[in-house]
Amino acid sequence: MENQGSAFYFQLEMLKKELDHLNSSIDKIDTITQSIKYWTIGLWGGAIVLALGKDNETTHFHGHYLSTTVIPLLFWFIDGWYRRIQRGFIFRVIQISKFLNSPDFTTSFEKQILVGFYIFDLRSRMSGNQQELLKFTNIWKILFFPSVAIFYIGLILCSIIASFIV
Repeated sequence: MENQGSAFYFQLEMLKKELDHLNSSIDKIDTITQSIKYWTIGLWGGAIVLALGKDNETTHFHGHYLSTTVIPLLFWFIDGWYRRIQRGFIFRVIQISKFLNSPDFTTSFEKQILVGFYIFDLRSRMSGNQQELLKFTNIWKILFFPSVAIFYIGLILCSIIASFIV
C-alpha cells in the first residue's frame, strides 16, 4: 500500500508539472502571436509604402493597395493557428480544473491513485470528449474572436479603403 501511495504522490507531482508546462506554453503562444502582429504591421506598412510608390509611377491603378490585403489575411490565419494550439492547452487546463473540483479527486485521495483522469495528456487526446475539444479549438471560431479578428480586419479594410481614396 505504501508503494501505491508513493506512486499516487508522484502522479500528483506530475499533474503539477503538467499545469506548469501548460501555463508556460500558453504564455509562450501569447508572445508568439504578439510577434505575428508586429510582423504583420511591419510587412503591411512596407507594402503600403511600396504601393504609394507604384501609384506615383502608374496612372490611377489602385490594385497595388488591394494586393496588400494578402499580408493580413496570411498572418491572420497563422495567428489563428497558434491560437488554436493555445486553445487546446486551455481546454486541458479546464479539464484539470474540473477534475480537481470533482468527487473523483476526493476518491483519488482515498484510493491513493488517480481515478478517472490521465496525466500528461497535454493535447487532451486520451481524456475523451473529442467532440468538445474539436468545438473548443475550431479554427473558424477562433479566427473571428474579437481579440484576433478586429486587428486583421482593420488592416484589410484600410487597404481596401486606400485603394479607393488614393
